[in-house]
Amino acid sequence: MMGRIEQLQREMRQIRETYLDKRREQLDIKDKSSDQWHDLEAECLSLMQDHYTKSLESKSLDK
Repeated sequence: MMGRIEQLQREMRQIRETYLDKRREQLDIKDKSSDQWHDLEAECLSLMQDHYTKSLESKSLDK
């Protein structure tokens, strides 16, 4: 179980880093206090939540 949690944490970190970096470049966001940056973080959190939910669903299907 602990290995699964650590794997999920790594996946979440990777999603966050990759998504934020790529989208920030695409949108040319330089100021992390801007509304645009906060919207981008919200998008990222939504993606992470979706990934987490799908991970839990697949885990329950494995049983």
